[in-house]
Amino acid sequence: MDTTVSNEPLVRIRDLSKAFAGVQAGADFIMRDDINGAWVFGGLAGFNKSDLGYNADTNSLDYTVWNVGLYGSYVSPGPFFADILVKDDIATIDTLFAHNPTPTIDANSIGVSGTIGARFVGLGHMNVEPMLNLGYVNTTVDDLNDQTSNITLNADDSLRARVSVRLSQDLQDNGTIIQPFVVAGVGHEFWGENSLSISSGAGLDQNLTLTDRPLRTYGVGSIGFNVFSDGPWSGFGKVDGLVASQAEGFALRAGIRYAIGQTQAPPK
Repeated sequence: MDTTVSNEPLVRIRDLSKAFAGVQAGADFIMRDDINGAWVFGGLAGFNKSDLGYNADTNSLDYTVWNVGLYGSYVSPGPFFADILVKDDIATIDTLFAHNPTPTIDANSIGVSGTIGARFVGLGHMNVEPMLNLGYVNTTVDDLNDQTSNITLNADDSLRARVSVRLSQDLQDNGTIIQPFVVAGVGHEFWGENSLSISSGAGLDQNLTLTDRPLRTYGVGSIGFNVFSDGPWSGFGKVDGLVASQAEGFALRAGIRYAIGQTQAPPK
């Protein structure tokens, strides 16, 4: 992570780590239109815990996040599909710093993400899915202040675009379809310059603003599998990764789904 003051480098922090874990649950329903296109509408809610620590000292941040959201999808009778998600993350952050007048602060992130793509069957019955994703998030964080200083974490906007390709193949196993897949893509952050303003002095008249340098261009990838039973159960497991010039990370994700009522046939 790079930080600048008046466009001049101030400090570069690389020796930190962040770990997170959480659960997500949702429910949706499906409708078909006159041309046999499938419309899916649903809602979700989740809980996440995250810890950020600096290896140079004992300072750390402990995040507790609840989220709610709405989503929709459309799958055409042809190759095209589209998804949209609107989600609100409500966070409480415990600032475990050695000298900190505000031990707990609140934060909120609300955003929207949309994807369009197409699914084609290539050589060897390999499924090829080019996709374009655009996401926007606005984040606000409470101030940290005492009698001699005020730290304002300014509202931040993030706008990211990502193009990717997903390759998969449907393998039959006694009525169950096992679908291994791999995804590779590249993304770009257009905004994302988080800034922090510090006011100090007797009249809080000494001001300083720090601005982070965002990821800008980064690579993303996933590898995993889907499982579609011939009944109401389905599930997935995958590993997601991100690589940029100033950051890298990965995440393990898994989930199950149970359909009530008429179940949709697995992919052909």
